[in-house]
Amino acid sequence: MIRRALLSDSDQISSISRTAGYMDYISENVLDFIGNNDVFLYEDEGKILGFTSLNRSGTFRFYMGGMRVRNEYRRLGIATQLMKFCENVAVENGAKFIGCLVEENNLKSRNLVEKMNYRNMGKFVSIGGMPLIGNEVHEYSPKSDFYYIRDWEVIHSSDSTGYLVQSDNDGNIMCLSGEWITFIKTINLPEYRASNDFFFVNDSSLNPPPESMIFINFQKNIS
Repeated sequence: MIRRALLSDSDQISSISRTAGYMDYISENVLDFIGNNDVFLYEDEGKILGFTSLNRSGTFRFYMGGMRVRNEYRRLGIATQLMKFCENVAVENGAKFIGCLVEENNLKSRNLVEKMNYRNMGKFVSIGGMPLIGNEVHEYSPKSDFYYIRDWEVIHSSDSTGYLVQSDNDGNIMCLSGEWITFIKTINLPEYRASNDFFFVNDSSLNPPPESMIFINFQKNIS
C-alpha cells in the first residue's frame, strides 16, 4: 500500500535513510522532510519499505526526491511502484513533466529511471562550500531557457519567478534562489570557502573537485 507520510513515521523513515547508502540529509532533518514535502510511503503490514517525496516545481512540473528503499527489499519493484504512483499524482494535478535528480555513480537508479523513459537533461555538480562572489555583480537577462536547483528540486526557468540571474566581471553567470546558488555558466570554477553549505555548477565542461558530487537531471513528459 502507498500512502502519505505522517510525522509519526519519522523513526522508520530516518532508519531507512541512514542505511540506504546515500548522503543522509533526510535522516538529519526527518521532521522537516516530512513537514515540508509531500512524502509517500510504500507500506506492508505496518512496516515502511520505501518512500519518496513529490513536489510541484513549476506550473506544469513536479519533482521526486529522496527515494529510499530498505536494503533487504530492493529489486522487488517498490521504487518502480512509487515512481508510477507519483506520476499519476502529478498528472491528476495538471503536470506535463516530472523529474528527479540521480547521483551519477548510482547506476541502479539511473538504469531504473532510463527504463521508465526519463530523459537525461544535463548534469549538476554539487560542491561543498560557499562561493566567493565579488562586489561587482550585475543583473543578467538569460538568452535561453535554463534549469536551476532550489531545495533539491530542479526548476525550469519558464516555470518560476523565484530566482535572480546575475553576472560578475569575470563572465560568470549565476542563478540565486534563496540560499541556493547555481552557476549556469562559469569561465573557471569560482573560489569558495569551506563550510557546511554547498552550491551547484551547471556546466559539464568544468573539471569538478574530487570531493564534489555529480547529479543527473532526469525528466519525463507525462502529458
